[in-house]
Amino acid sequence: MPTAHTNPRYRWSTEGAHRANMPTIAAVIVVATQTWRFAAARKAGRMRMSRPFISILFILAGALLTAAGAAPDRSAARTCFASNDWKGWSAPGDGDFLYLRVGLNDIFRVDLTPGTHARKDADRFLVNKVRGSNWICSPLDLDLTLSDHNGFQEPLIARSLRKLTPAEVAAIPRKDLP
Repeated sequence: MPTAHTNPRYRWSTEGAHRANMPTIAAVIVVATQTWRFAAARKAGRMRMSRPFISILFILAGALLTAAGAAPDRSAARTCFASNDWKGWSAPGDGDFLYLRVGLNDIFRVDLTPGTHARKDADRFLVNKVRGSNWICSPLDLDLTLSDHNGFQEPLIARSLRKLTPAEVAAIPRKDLP
């Protein structure tokens, strides 16, 4: 069961955490497992390995561990927010993108598939189904539906999600702010 970390300084969940380093970590595990198997086979007398071969294996394992530690943490560069911090939304212009207000000062832009033409009316509301963690870090974490009181539902497919800079927020007309 995925759980979000309770400390607000940490923005990760057990579901999908550290996806960027998974190939490197998997390679380190494979090298370590193979080294252990070779050592066990050698100890049992079934296989002879030369010292240079063992040295090369340990050097490769060390290099992979160093690469895993030195790899840039892409999740830190992304800005995530909890879905319960989402305070409002607007659909300005042609409705092919949304602005989301998160907390008091943050505005996120969600680009939708072209031709969506989402509109914010008095009887329409935006629903996001939370599956797993409530942290929203990418457009894949959004399962948006535009609903009304009559039961009509229009699914919205998010293509991109990004936090706007203060300069970009200042450039948005006041009537289009969420």
